[in-house]
Amino acid sequence: MSEKTLFIYDGECPFCNHFAKLLELKSSIPSLEIVDGRKDLKQLTKLYKQGYDLNKGAILINNGEIKHGADAISWICSRINESNDTLLE
Repeated sequence: MSEKTLFIYDGECPFCNHFAKLLELKSSIPSLEIVDGRKDLKQLTKLYKQGYDLNKGAILINNGEIKHGADAISWICSRINESNDTLLE
């Protein structure tokens, strides 16, 4: 079974938009789905009720495990294929 990873970013944040676009271009993470959390208010509300506020950072869901903010970004960056150029170049 392949690993499913959902990266939810704040579409109203210029940095988040830029990071998401770079991630789409440079990521080699299998089964990665990148979504603007502002476009799915039902899911955003559910996550907020669990203590995850998109206003305080991106949210990553990997096979049911949730990471938020810097932890989410760190997880993503640690899995970028090192044979590609670095993500933030």
